[in-house]
Amino acid sequence: MSDPFAPQRATMVPMTTQSTPTPAEEPRHGGCLKIVLGIFLILIGIPMLVLPGPGLISIGAGVMLILRGLGIRSHKQGE
Repeated sequence: MSDPFAPQRATMVPMTTQSTPTPAEEPRHGGCLKIVLGIFLILIGIPMLVLPGPGLISIGAGVMLILRGLGIRSHKQGE
């Protein structure tokens, strides 16, 4: 029987694969900021509806920022 308190020799096993995060696993930065800016643009656009053109553009831009912040619509639609 071998002695359980005897020193043992440790060997290192080389790592064969490197784990790189896929685009789905990468953390998204700026999502919360885009949502807050989108809400701000919508709130600014509501009183601007006196002149429908700038008000609708502001509300549309706010909705787009919110959708991008939530990840529903990405910037790269062609892929």
